[in-house]
Amino acid sequence: MSTDHENEFRNEQRYAASVSNWSNPFKALRILTVVITIFAIFTAIAFGFACFSLLTSNMLNFYGSAGIVVVILTGLIGAITVVFLLALAESIKLLLAIESNTRTSAEFLRRKSFERQETTAPIQK
Repeated sequence: MSTDHENEFRNEQRYAASVSNWSNPFKALRILTVVITIFAIFTAIAFGFACFSLLTSNMLNFYGSAGIVVVILTGLIGAITVVFLLALAESIKLLLAIESNTRTSAEFLRRKSFERQETTAPIQK
């Protein structure tokens, strides 16, 4: 018969073997989400400057209401672009969170399975 200390030591060894050595996997995807978010911010600033530039130019005087339509379309396209970029970054973060949660759940179930196997005594004849 083994002591409780030996069982605990075996459990720790099994747990250490089951946990991956990656503390923060998919670092490239995490960096990509930051890059996409920064790009979305720069895109918003660029489209804001473009709309401001179009509003202050002589285009409105020359084209009249067509110039206003161009400014509105530029702002709308910029807003849609920024929303899509931010949604892309958030969807990557969501997929990473799902993967992390799945890995954590699998490790928890693996530990519980080991504990259950060790506490279940074999039937002796």
